[in-house]
Formats: sequence, structure tokens, C-alpha cells
Amino acid sequence: MRFFLDTYALIEIAKGNKKFAGYLEDAATGPCNLLEFHFCLARDHGDEVADRWFGSLRSLLLDLTDADLPAASRLRRAERRRGLSYIDALGYVMAGQRGLRFVTGDKGFRGLDNVEMPT
Repeated sequence: MRFFLDTYALIEIAKGNKKFAGYLEDAATGPCNLLEFHFCLARDHGDEVADRWFGSLRSLLLDLTDADLPAASRLRRAERRRGLSYIDALGYVMAGQRGLRFVTGDKGFRGLDNVEMPT
């Protein structure tokens, strides 16, 4: 496993964006990212589609550690001007603490270390 897929990346994969598709085979994601992804899909395409995607991505889930939440809180406060959501900050921290590249298209992450932006 080399990559952490944030919600932006998961949505792009669901849309069929080929720039993101190649990451899926060697990736993980966090529980909050999968929650947000499910919400967006259910809102836009219905529960059946969201549930199907959840089932196919569930194996990518990483467990939270005791260090993840405080580190995400510190990051969000330190990078307030970037407008990172709690979920964004948590995913970024989870990726970094596990040695994974953070895959996103979210402009708020431009210039941060360990970020891969395929767009």
C-alpha cells in the first residue's frame, strides 16, 4: 500500500476519471473519508449506488490510532488559511503517519509535503 485516497480522489474514481483510477490498486482510505464519500454518492445517485461502492471499498479502510485525532486538530489549526475540513486534516495526517502519499485534487493541499495531485 502506497497511497491514501481522500474523498476527492474517491469521487473522481467513481466518476471514472482515469487520472485517479490507477491509484485504487495500491491504496487505503480512512473511515471518515469513506463516510463522506458514501454521503456524496447517496445524495447524488441514491443509496443503492453508495452502498455498492462502500462494499467494494471497505477493504481499503485503515483504523484510527490515538495519535491521529490530536495531530489532525493541530494541523487544521496550523493550516487554517487553507480551509481544510476536519476530514481533510484527518486523512492527511493518517496518510503521513503511515508513510502513504496523500492523493487528492483539493487545492487546499497545494504546497504541502507528501501530496499527490493527479489533476
